[in-house]
Amino acid sequence: MKKIQALKLTLALLAAGMSMLAPVKLVHAQQYYTRYIYANSVCRYPIRMMVYHKDSENNYHPHGWYNFRPYEESRLKAHNVVLRQVVGYDLYFYAETDNRYNVPAMSWARGDAAVNFEGIYYNLTRANLFVNTKGELEFKLSCA
Repeated sequence: MKKIQALKLTLALLAAGMSMLAPVKLVHAQQYYTRYIYANSVCRYPIRMMVYHKDSENNYHPHGWYNFRPYEESRLKAHNVVLRQVVGYDLYFYAETDNRYNVPAMSWARGDAAVNFEGIYYNLTRANLFVNTKGELEFKLSCA
């Protein structure tokens, strides 16, 4: 008799517990914190650059080309939307001096990663990201 009462009590508690779960809304298992991407050229030559970044739970993807005049800095945009980067993940880039201006040929292609962009494989450099005073993830391109 006691076993039947214990079983009924267990079933009642289980049913009560299940009813408490009904209004609970399931959420995505992991939330991603992102910041805007800010590139800062501290190079005396014009540069063109492509970035390879992660902006959500999706895979990395490339955006480019970004043209920088000497010492220019800017938030990076694609289709008029400022790019974001997931905090805690690496951002990669490929950059080279713009040969249309008769400047020394230089490139930033260390080989930390590689990507096919517009049908060409590029060796990429891992950006040294830091949070700037505006709360953006910034990296610098130096040709010194």
